Amino acid sequence: MLIEKNKESFLELLPLITKDRGKPINTLELTSLLEVYGLRDIDAKNDYGYDDLFHMSEDMYELVSTRKYPQKLAKIEKEPNRIKRVTKHYIEGLAFAMPMIVQILFTLVLGYAIWSSLDYDLEIATVIAVGTFLALVITGPTAQAIGRKGLYYLKLEEFALASASVRMLYLIGVLFVILIAILLYIIQLFFSVFIDYYYLVMIMFFVLLSIFFLNTSVYYMKEQHGRLLMHVLFGMIVVYFLHTIFGIELPDAQFYTILIVDIEMTFFVFLKLRNMRNQSETDEGFMLPKASIMFYSLVPFYTYGFLYFLFLILDRIVAWTVPETAKPYFIWFNVPYELGLDWALIALVLLMGFVEAGIYEFMYIMNGIIAKYKYNESKKFSKKISNFMKKFLIIYFISSILVMLFVYFTIKAGGVYFEIPQLKIFLQEPTPFVFWIAAVSYIFLVASLLNILFLFAMSRQTVPVKYILIATAINLIVGIILSRVISFEYAVFGLLCGTIYLYFSTFNYTRRAINKLDYYYYSAF
Repeated sequence: MLIEKNKESFLELLPLITKDRGKPINTLELTSLLEVYGLRDIDAKNDYGYDDLFHMSEDMYELVSTRKYPQKLAKIEKEPNRIKRVTKHYIEGLAFAMPMIVQILFTLVLGYAIWSSLDYDLEIATVIAVGTFLALVITGPTAQAIGRKGLYYLKLEEFALASASVRMLYLIGVLFVILIAILLYIIQLFFSVFIDYYYLVMIMFFVLLSIFFLNTSVYYMKEQHGRLLMHVLFGMIVVYFLHTIFGIELPDAQFYTILIVDIEMTFFVFLKLRNMRNQSETDEGFMLPKASIMFYSLVPFYTYGFLYFLFLILDRIVAWTVPETAKPYFIWFNVPYELGLDWALIALVLLMGFVEAGIYEFMYIMNGIIAKYKYNESKKFSKKISNFMKKFLIIYFISSILVMLFVYFTIKAGGVYFEIPQLKIFLQEPTPFVFWIAAVSYIFLVASLLNILFLFAMSRQTVPVKYILIATAINLIVGIILSRVISFEYAVFGLLCGTIYLYFSTFNYTRRAINKLDYYYYSAF
């Protein structure tokens, strides 16, 4: 009989497939354990002589009672106080956006930062802004892919695979940046978009900032927001010394600063990746999925990353290309419009903490109650989650209004009562008008991100791509029409209409998903 022939092999196999899982209760569970271990029907036939794993598990189950199955008491950690954990995750969300707020604050205090300045002439401001926009749009897809694939392997504690996949995606991103830079150079040869010097500045800032953004994506993947902030502060110190102490003019001092920061960050990124590889690599090595399979799985994230950053900068491009203000080039930096958006960005940073707090609180609630409901009580389960989401959104929208008012009156007080020169310029029209419309837009944008993160968590990554594509089209069409018919500052209504659509479309899908959360939760994993 086959069972006698395979008895020793089965006795060796049992402890391996049941480790930390306990005694199998029937042959079906045993079959599942064999599959989880990696065995297939072809293995059952070639190695053990059975037609398939089901027949193999029937004989193997007779030996289950011949051995003991050590059991460990589950260590139940006390759930942290809700106020403390929400505060903790809100601060972590702020840390995610701290490099942005540091850049803005240094610009307001010193008049300049790593790649911004209040004293740029408009030509330099235009080309550096265009270089920054290109860097965000070109590296955004790679940053999303690195975050998705790298974090996926890290959560599985497959550190070698995480290292290899991130290294590959990072280098592909660098290669793509180089190709785009070459393409931009060729375009200049034929069309003379800007004066050669200014065009060279644009390309150099595009390349350097692209490398910087790729490096930051690795730190975000590792959730090392504090260390990333240290690199940004180091850059602030370097540009301060180069410009203020050594007298190097802007943007040259900023060019050298970003180059230095890129070099030291790249060194630490690859050191980090090497340590990750050594953390888990064995003599057997590791193997990444085929490139075609990996690319296919990451297409939604590449697409989302591209569309998300395009959506964020599109209203600026629309406003800056209005014919009456786009002189002497087709695109021209618009100071009042940019100041209004930067003002609103301060509020956006404060709101980003709600995304982190919201998604973590959602997971706390769901994981805490999922075992309390039976299979036929799915509606009660969904109702509980739905009530939480409603309460959280009410708190978020009320808090966001208070945040916007706080930011507005803080800047206004600094300009009116304390007469701070850097803040006075924010109070000249149409900057406050742009601020209020952009502020409302960012309220809906952050709420949309919460919905999108939920959909990503439920493995519905193609859904946000569809909605943000439509939102981007709305942003473009509404912005072009209003800015050309009325005035350039009305381009911000494109951003507003796009974010409103993005919020309600993702909210409706999320609401439907929550009503069938048992299915979506099960099918996501």
